[in-house]
Amino acid sequence: MNQNNQNQEQVVIDTRPYPALFFLSVRPALGIIAIIVLCVLAPITHIQVFLLLALLTLLYVILWFIYRWIRWLTIRLTITDRVVIYKWYNWQLTKKQREFPLDRITSVDTSQNLFERLLGAGDLVLKTPTGEEAIADVPHVDNVRDTIVDLMRGSSN
Repeated sequence: MNQNNQNQEQVVIDTRPYPALFFLSVRPALGIIAIIVLCVLAPITHIQVFLLLALLTLLYVILWFIYRWIRWLTIRLTITDRVVIYKWYNWQLTKKQREFPLDRITSVDTSQNLFERLLGAGDLVLKTPTGEEAIADVPHVDNVRDTIVDLMRGSSN
């Protein structure tokens, strides 16, 4: 086998946050309820301000979904046979990246609430000697954790 082929990193998992968890939130639900209430009140009270408020609320909900969609597109978790890479952009569109070499990871934990367990998603917590990083809304979080642990065992041999 060629020396270059032996040294190449192999991508094992490449994923984004679980979409349903990333887009479900109380804010747009409250916004939609407010839109319905305002649209019902406008014809009853004959006050046009309610329609204006309903349109502004609708604009807020649409912008919130656009913001979350862009944010979802910019988050990526990549696991190779040597390193775990977590990339994201913050609200200032500054690119952030954290790399965790498998031989530096001391613990891989998961956290799931009831709703996340039903979907098979959850939070992945990587601990290293220098700190920890919680990665939210990872799909199939148990499989991802098991894969990282298996890779850690394989890299230590």
